[in-house]
Amino acid sequence: MKLWKKMVLWSLLLFIVIFNISGVAIIESSHSSELRGELGRVLEQQQALSSGIEVLLQDRLAYTEGFELQILQNYVASYTRKVIPPGSYLEVLRQDGKLFYKSYPWELSPDRPELQNIKPDMQNYIISDLGDESYLFAASLLTVGGEDIYVSYIKDISSIYEKRYKEYAYFIAIDLFTCLLFGLGMYLISRRITYPLEELTRRAQEIAQGTYSQRVTYNQNDEIGILALNFNRMADLVQHKIDELNESTRQKQQFIDNFTHELRTPLTSIIGYSKLLKTQDLTPEHFQISIDNIYREGKRIQHLSENMLKLVRLRQSNLNPEKLKAQEIMAQAAHPFGMWSENDRVKLLIEPNDYIFNGDPELCVILLDNLLENALKASPPNSHVTLGVFRQAVQSGIFIRDEGTGIPSEALTKLFEPFYTTDESRTGQNGLGLGLAICAQIAHLHNWKIEVESKSGEGTLVKIIMQDEDTSILQVQQDSDIYTE
Repeated sequence: MKLWKKMVLWSLLLFIVIFNISGVAIIESSHSSELRGELGRVLEQQQALSSGIEVLLQDRLAYTEGFELQILQNYVASYTRKVIPPGSYLEVLRQDGKLFYKSYPWELSPDRPELQNIKPDMQNYIISDLGDESYLFAASLLTVGGEDIYVSYIKDISSIYEKRYKEYAYFIAIDLFTCLLFGLGMYLISRRITYPLEELTRRAQEIAQGTYSQRVTYNQNDEIGILALNFNRMADLVQHKIDELNESTRQKQQFIDNFTHELRTPLTSIIGYSKLLKTQDLTPEHFQISIDNIYREGKRIQHLSENMLKLVRLRQSNLNPEKLKAQEIMAQAAHPFGMWSENDRVKLLIEPNDYIFNGDPELCVILLDNLLENALKASPPNSHVTLGVFRQAVQSGIFIRDEGTGIPSEALTKLFEPFYTTDESRTGQNGLGLGLAICAQIAHLHNWKIEVESKSGEGTLVKIIMQDEDTSILQVQQDSDIYTE
């Protein structure tokens, strides 16, 4: 059973029980109160009639000899007609149970409960039904002329019970209407309350089926709103993790494809030249060319395997960070490129600074080596490559700026993927596209970031962000934002 149905059913059952118990209690309380009031009035009336009859009989007996029945009956009848209201009756019985006087039209037994075990100065009463009517019987005992006389006052109280029946009928009508109205109201309320939960259920089912972009819109600040907010956060996290897995799978597949391609090319060349040496009678000149090509492609495979091992080791290695001076690390990284830059007429500039950071010295040199190599390869003659330190409000680190051909904007997002290369002017003729992937892994191990800003034909700025105090406001900075010390 759905939640909204349970809410309607249990709420309606609880309302019916409470409402009916309360209604019955009120009706019965009102009926009992009215019945007690009527009983008090009947007992008072009976006592007054009993006292009047006692005085009447004693007064008449003082002037008559003996107990002349007919005369006394006439006196009692005359008195009764004056004092008894309509709907009330009087009965007077003698000691032997014989009827002395009655004003009712029925036949009643003298052995009624209210006449049993009655004593002087005592009133007995009982409620009894005669046909379809209800009557209240109140009786007392008198002693007149040495004889016991029973005086019974009978009052029709059917109107009190009829009133209760009418109240019950009216209450049942109100009860049915109220329960119907309450049920309708609870249906609307429960549907409104549970609709966001149904929406959450539908979205969860869609996410379970693979539609990870589904979200719940609920702007109320209540428990369901908090649940919807957390559900959306969970869905965002799930989608983010799925995207990461998909991207990781794509990169792994691309890595395998690129590695296979890079490995197949030199192997094909080696096999081809080996077959040529084995099957053909070559001249010394062609023999030397074949041997050189086999050697060169073998070195290419060796270089590829070394870089692959670097990547594997970097992913499995632990850092040994030390306090390093940027000036010393940059000098070590730039030293191998001194003669190269002079031969290519590219000037390598190292800006002086006193910047100190924590890092693994060997890995830091490898990181700067790879970035410098790419910058020098991309630099035309008579240009500059600058290596220095930048400090900003929330960022600091080392930068490398060249004046080369730049990198197309569509290539920036894939720049650090293994085996990805842009053009020959940037990577070199024999570039395998692993250098920047190694750089990205070294930065990841240090919890650093590498940002690249470049446009085709305008040079490239690479920043290694080593200290980042507020990543929420990071933006790619313009060249004019960088200053050195």
